[in-house]
Amino acid sequence: MDFSTFDTRKAAETGRTVQIRDQQTGEPIVYDDKPCCFIVRGLSSRSYQAAIKAEHAARMKSPRGAKASEDAKMISDIHDDLVKSASRLIVGFVAVQRMGDDGKLRDLTTSDDDIKWFLDLNFLSMEHLMRSSALTIGPGESSEQFEDRKAEYEARWHKPSFAQQVLDAAQDEGFLQQTLKG
Repeated sequence: MDFSTFDTRKAAETGRTVQIRDQQTGEPIVYDDKPCCFIVRGLSSRSYQAAIKAEHAARMKSPRGAKASEDAKMISDIHDDLVKSASRLIVGFVAVQRMGDDGKLRDLTTSDDDIKWFLDLNFLSMEHLMRSSALTIGPGESSEQFEDRKAEYEARWHKPSFAQQVLDAAQDEGFLQQTLKG
């Protein structure tokens, strides 16, 4: 059997197209009957992992070293970290524009400025950020009650920001399905 069909790291590097949703409503965003999308590489892509490794090495060499990560963070710091992480994952846009210096709409590029501008358009959702803590079994709760509550919770829109949507889309399970479909 050719095991290269399970190469999720290669698929993660290539990226996949994901439709952008309105943070407040969860509705897919469409412009001129075209879905507005970002193209995102996966968390397991080799280039993303290399960037994370290089950043970690640089942080360890700084005068504050590992202690910097121990300091208390404000919510805005967490947002900035999400934007930074998500920015490394975007490899393109479809039907996403912004006003240019000349006052005309222009397509977004993968420049650092365009990506940061896009990801910083809305602020992180605490509800989305804290969603995993809501998915633990409660005291006295039966497994069946927990599964019902979990299904109801997961069906709700938790208002992820664009950066959070990028990070969610970069999860590896989507790339595994892409790989298996061929």
